[in-house]
Amino acid sequence: MKQYDKGFYKKPHLLLKLVAEKQLTKTEYLLLDILLHLHNIFSGSKNKWFFCTDEYICSFNLISIKTLGQIKKSLSKKGYIQIKQGYSHVATKYKICFDVIENRNILSYNITR
Repeated sequence: MKQYDKGFYKKPHLLLKLVAEKQLTKTEYLLLDILLHLHNIFSGSKNKWFFCTDEYICSFNLISIKTLGQIKKSLSKKGYIQIKQGYSHVATKYKICFDVIENRNILSYNITR
């Protein structure tokens, strides 16, 4: 089994829960899901940065370049990802904040119970 088949993020249902509770929009969920898959391919462990171009993300034909820029800023403001924008012809550097995703779900679970 290859590394990206196993994956590092074992709780994808938490993302759907965030969408259901209106903490994530559907397009934010879509980008975060794509980034999680790319993280599994390009990164060696849970807390590492990985590089990816906007063109590669948009090559899946799910998000346009214009929408991608807006969603990246939104997810960054909400604390789900950290980004370091690459300069011309340099890929963007991404880090997924797994602890934020899991903590938001724990907090929302405690509030609703």
